[in-house]
Amino acid sequence: LELIAMKTFIILAAFVAFAAAKIEIESCGSEVVQVDELSANPDPPVVKTGQTIAVTVKGQVKRDVQPFDLKVNIKKKVWFAFVKIPCISGFGSCTYNNGCELLSGLLTGDDSSCTQNKAGAIDVVQKFLIPEIPSLLGWLTSGEYKAEISAIERGTGAKLFCINASGKLNN
Repeated sequence: LELIAMKTFIILAAFVAFAAAKIEIESCGSEVVQVDELSANPDPPVVKTGQTIAVTVKGQVKRDVQPFDLKVNIKKKVWFAFVKIPCISGFGSCTYNNGCELLSGLLTGDDSSCTQNKAGAIDVVQKFLIPEIPSLLGWLTSGEYKAEISAIERGTGAKLFCINASGKLNN
């Protein structure tokens, strides 16, 4: 359970990095899921143990979807360059084969709502309490980030969504 909670935290951090950006969200080639708004409150987000962050997601799912993999690529600015955060024990820039459960847990608080993914509007405001952050990951709680998150449908290989953004996190 703690492993899933940390993976959810890493995905949340990537979404919060998007939400923290003062630029528009950029699509990287998805046709099925349209993300119109992704924002966080407070802005910029403060990532520290016990902090509550409200994330708003609005958009449209244009057709029913099958289970999907979630690909997360996160880069952090170190000195003058962006460095990819590697996938270590399922944390960082990874592919998660339970993408639906992770996103449903983030967006609705219920990771069991993935049996049927119907077309329709997305209009979610979800509050998150930042869990205790292990000291080994403490360096990730602030700085400049670039991230790409995409979902690939397993049955068809279709790219359900893909978004790029950059932002800054504070601790």
